[in-house]
Amino acid sequence: MLNKILNEKKLDLILEIISVLTVIFFGFIMFANNTLDFGFYHNGDVHRGFHRGLDIWAGVNSYESFNTENMLTQEKVPGFFPLYFYVMSLFVWISDFSFMQFLDNLRIFTFIFYSIIGLLIYLNLRRFGYFIAIFGMIFFMFNRWTVFNVISLKQESYTLLLLLISTLILEKNKYLAFLLFGIATGIKHLTILIFPLFIFVLYQDYLKNKATLELKKILLKYFICFILFVSPILIPSISYLQTTPDKFLNAILFNITREPESEAVSNFVVGLDKTLTLYNQDNLSNFLLILPRLPLLFVLILVNILLFRGYIDKWVYASLSYFTFICFNPVLFSQYMVWFFVFFPFTFNLIINKFRNK
Repeated sequence: MLNKILNEKKLDLILEIISVLTVIFFGFIMFANNTLDFGFYHNGDVHRGFHRGLDIWAGVNSYESFNTENMLTQEKVPGFFPLYFYVMSLFVWISDFSFMQFLDNLRIFTFIFYSIIGLLIYLNLRRFGYFIAIFGMIFFMFNRWTVFNVISLKQESYTLLLLLISTLILEKNKYLAFLLFGIATGIKHLTILIFPLFIFVLYQDYLKNKATLELKKILLKYFICFILFVSPILIPSISYLQTTPDKFLNAILFNITREPESEAVSNFVVGLDKTLTLYNQDNLSNFLLILPRLPLLFVLILVNILLFRGYIDKWVYASLSYFTFICFNPVLFSQYMVWFFVFFPFTFNLIINKFRNK
């Protein structure tokens, strides 16, 4: 009887492994059929990333090209923290400074990183049942936005992998979580949307340990977390802050002042932004240019209130934060959708249990 049970468990495990590998295999088929030519990538995000990497090796300051007099309409803005440039320089070096080899390497790494994300989704949902886990994995890997990002080589994969791992381990290993979150933010600062979650976990930790630990030890722990977070962002930025501080800071700020860029944005945003554009920008402060983001800010504040009041868990919070960004941010690109789909599968068990309990 015992042997029969063990054999059934082994069979179930084998079938699970086969099903997971099958999902990854179909993902590879999708990746292998990427036949887009050089023209698709030329002058796109990938091509600009390649040149940012070349700038590092050539000793060129990528922020020099930024026009601080125009905070609304600029193209090819280096609107990332310098750590992104160093990551690109690593890919450039691996690729022997060849753009075509750069594309080939990115295809491989992008597929690997997205497959790992899918696998992490599966492993963390498995405790809720096989079907929820495999559904979550497929839901992430094969929705149209993830597929497009894999094929078009949008450079989200490594950032999203670091962000997901840091969120998964946040309660268990805060130091590593904050370090990975800092690295992810240094590469792509869209991660900052869920920074309040990391503060919230520290606050919960304080409430839990304030009776047993000295305040000095608690503050030291939080200070270390802060240093681990800011170091990957600040250390690569030091030279740029010394040489071109105004261009560097304004290039980063440009992400929240640029004009709407989307196939569908609200009339309020377009109207407000176009009104601002009619004025001489010399008479406008950066604060006024941020006004089209006010609806986004208000809704994000409400989402954070839900978190701190205990109405939602971290997965619902992360999903709502990025869904809010997609819905309310005046600038919308297809890769933003993937940020939502990384976290949304972790809410499936809550949704299913809600209907089961009815």
